[in-house]
Order: sequence, then structure tokens, then C-alpha cells
Amino acid sequence: MASGGYSEDGGMDELPLSQADVAALRTPAAALAMERRLHGRKNGDANDGPSKAKMFNDPVHGHFRVDPLLVSVIDTPQFQRLRDLKQLGTSHFVFPGAVHTRFDHSLGVAHLSDVFVRRIEVGQKSLNITFDDIQVVRLAGLVHDLGHGPFSHVFDNEFLPAVGFPKGGFVHEKMSCDILDLLVDENNIDIDKDTLDRVKEVVMSSEVDMIGPDGRHKWGDKGFLCEFVANGRNSIDVDKFDYMMRDCFYSGVKASCDFSRLMEQVKVIGGEMCWKASEADNIYELFHTRASLHRRIYTHKKAKAIEFMVTDALAAANPVLRITDKVSDPRDFWKLDDTVLKQIEQMPEEPALEDAKGIMHRIRTRDLYTHVNEVVIPPERLPHWLNRKVLPEEIITCTPHEFADAKLTAADVRVNNMKINYCKKDAHGRSINPVDCVRFFSDMTDQTSFLIPKDKVSSMMPAHFEERRVRVYCSTSRKSDDYQRKCEALAAAFEKFQEQEGMRDQQVHRTPLKQQRKRQRSDASLAGPGEDTPHSAHTGTYVGDRQRQLQGQRLFARGLGNGMQ
Repeated sequence: MASGGYSEDGGMDELPLSQADVAALRTPAAALAMERRLHGRKNGDANDGPSKAKMFNDPVHGHFRVDPLLVSVIDTPQFQRLRDLKQLGTSHFVFPGAVHTRFDHSLGVAHLSDVFVRRIEVGQKSLNITFDDIQVVRLAGLVHDLGHGPFSHVFDNEFLPAVGFPKGGFVHEKMSCDILDLLVDENNIDIDKDTLDRVKEVVMSSEVDMIGPDGRHKWGDKGFLCEFVANGRNSIDVDKFDYMMRDCFYSGVKASCDFSRLMEQVKVIGGEMCWKASEADNIYELFHTRASLHRRIYTHKKAKAIEFMVTDALAAANPVLRITDKVSDPRDFWKLDDTVLKQIEQMPEEPALEDAKGIMHRIRTRDLYTHVNEVVIPPERLPHWLNRKVLPEEIITCTPHEFADAKLTAADVRVNNMKINYCKKDAHGRSINPVDCVRFFSDMTDQTSFLIPKDKVSSMMPAHFEERRVRVYCSTSRKSDDYQRKCEALAAAFEKFQEQEGMRDQQVHRTPLKQQRKRQRSDASLAGPGEDTPHSAHTGTYVGDRQRQLQGQRLFARGLGNGMQ
């Protein structure tokens, strides 16, 4: 046998690849050579067909080559629509750089799918991975997000429930498959039915149980091919790799996970993807990074406020634009994208759109819904909150009598029932440790796998794999005369709600206090020596005296500064 793991006939045995070998797989020339070998092509016919292979320069992954079949899918109106769908919904209103789209992400997932499956094909010849298998995986990576609506998850998680759309009546993975069928038919894409059906099964694999009654995968020994794009077994897949890398890059946030190692220290054992035991800590970092991105970016309090406003604007415009009528038919749905907000703003005078236009004006002028307070649900109470959803009416009924003049209504309150987990649930819907579903091996020559309990990885691993918060927002405009009073009333009502739920000491943030201090400073400027003000009475301090104290400190600092010159 030749050195480097290559056999004399030019093939590879099942020894680990070096870093250089893996890097070589990412070069366009090597990828093209492998494709010719797998597909039986000659050197001169790599670009046969109506479309030719293309090179893309991606800011996250660099240059990579895309197969002609994938190019023919990319160059269609249905796929190009993804350019008008922001990957992070409303987060770009908070993170200016987060303007990347589902188009970018889909290309990235297709590329990583290609790299990942080729790495397995080169390292494990006994799996008999064919060119058709590779084509199915990378095509599934390309089209897996075709079914997202305007502002991505805001559409199905916020807007559809707000307008009373039946729960479970829309699944974006299913819509991706429906749009793919439409795309293939309307653009005469040269793809056989068997390949198309397999692509759709990969896209749906995280939503549909692919394991039969006999415990075997529907695809038999090649069931692992469904785990590259959407891994329903343990959620380690290239979709997650790309969106985390991309979201960190465009948002300016650092990731603590080494994604490249997760695509290198891996092999298929017993029909499923298994990772080298040394990567256990890195896999925990993968899920920790995802949870951190949810806390820092995806559920940022300002971004969630804008989500509520976009949802309210779309709901108010729905009777005119009839958005929900387009959800069931892919021929109508693929024409929906983020430009729907521009349609609302630019549509000629239409009385039925006044409310929606008013909300859009508030977004543009940064008159956002106010984050009032939030509470973290204690871990011991999580089992009781499995299906709990706090409604505005529950909080309003807790309004203290002294705030009755605020006249809080459900229209003034928005409640965000926030859940962050490690991306894995059990049969009862409870969040669990996904690494308990990951199998490991010790050496690349091993043919058996095993589980690693978290206490064998580190004694500092999390004890809980889910976090729940309840956030409340006040939707009243800051320009309204009763804005401050409504915020104060809502803050008091939410505190009383927490008391009733036994969570008095759990609150973590109270935004209106900042507004209140501004009011105190304004009132203090009118207060005489030793004179109390209406907004300081509850603190027991005299704002007039405090003002003189601060003036004395400023004078002292000024004198000190003059003495140092």
C-alpha cells in the first residue's frame, strides 16, 4: 500500500484523512476530479447540459464550485426569491450587519453538504456512496429552506398564530418540498423522479420518522445520508453549521465551536454518523453556541419588540393583502417575501391599511414597543411550564388598584413566552441533552460505537437543557400622554403576577425605571431646596437636596480639573 492511506489502485482504505487531505477535498479541481470518477465522466464533458458548473465566492466559506444540476435550480425565480428573505428575520433592525439572506445560507448548506458527504465517501469506501447519493444530499442542502415565509420564523411562529391559522397547518419543510416540485415542473429541470423523491425525504427527515417498525431506517444501510442536512437523531448537521457560522460572521459575534473538526473527526458506524470521543466537548460547545446565539441575537429584546410590530402590521394588512390565502398553494406562496412591508408602506391610500402603515411608521422612527420586564422560570418549575403559555389577560388581571387609571387592555400588552433549549426533545416534548443521542468511537479504525455520559466529559456540564422566560412589552407609543403610566401599571401588574406564581425574586430586568429616572431628573430641575417631587415620594429621598449634592460634586470636579491644568 502506498503511504498516506492510498491503495495501489488509486482508491482509499478506511484510514483517517490528514488535514491536508480534507482541505484538498474543498478545492474545485479535486471536487471536479472526484465527480468525474464517481459519475464515470471523461475530462471533456463535465459541463454537459443546459447549465454549466459555477464558482461562488462566499464570505464565510470562500470559493467553491457548484454542480450544473444545482446551478439549474439556483437560476430559477422560485430559488432567487430567497434573496428577499432575511436569514434572521427582524434582527437586522438591531444588528446592522445581519442582512444576509436565505439565498446565502442555502448555498452554504449545499457546499458543506458536498464537502461532508465527499469526506465520508473518500474515507469509507465500503459504504458504496455513489454520485447519485452525493447529488441527493447536496441538492437537499440547497433547497431545504425554499418554504420559508416572510421574515423566516416570524411568519410561522408569530404571524400565522396571530391571525388564527390552524396550529400545524403550515410546516415550512413541507412547503419547501411543494415549491421544489413546482420549480422542477415550471423550469423543466432535468431530474429523475427517484432522485427528486429522495431529496424531499432528506428535507423532511427531521419532521418525519424514518425508522420502521423493525428498527431499521427506511433507506436501509444508507440511512445516514439523511443526517447530513437535517439530523433528526441528534441535531448535528450542516444546516446548523452554516447558519451558526454565517450568523456569527454577519452579526459580529464569536462562536466557541470548531465546526471544521466536526466534519473531519467523524465516520459511519452501524448506519449512523458517529464522532470521535475527543470531540465530545466540542459537540457540547456546538449546542452551547446555538443557545448563546438565541439569547444574544435571535431573541434580543429589541428584535423581539420589532417581531411583535411586524406581526401586528402583517395581521392588520391581512384582510387587504390576503396573505393567509397564499399559504396553502406553492404557486402563490413563493411570491411572498420580506418586501411585503414595502407593499404596505407604498400602497395607495387605503383606509383598511392605516393601522398597518402606522405600525410601520413607528418602526421606521424607532418608536418601538417597550420591553417592560421579564422573568426566568426557575428550573424546579419547568415541568409545570411544559405547555404553559402566559396570555396578556392573565397579567392585566393582576393590575394593582392604584394603577386602575392606566386602563390597561390586552391591546397594550404583548407577551413573549420564550424557550431556549439544546435542540432536542423526548417523546413527551421535554427538552433533553442531545449528546445523549450521539454515539462515539475511540479510533478511526473502530467498528463499534458507544455513548458518553455528560459527567464523563466534564463536571461543569449544564444540569438543565432548557431555559424559559416570560417577557412583557407595552405597545403604547412613547409619544402618547399615557405611555409612562401604562408602563408603570404593566410593570406593577407583572410583579404581582410573579408573586402569584411564586417567582417574586426571579425578575431580571425592568426597563421603565430608565424612563422614570428621566422624569425624576426633569421634575428635580423644578424642585426647590428640600422640596419633594411627585416621582420621588415612593423612594423617601428629597430630589431637591440630591440635586444640590450633585451640583457640589460637579463644582468640586471642575475645580480639581482646573487645578491640574
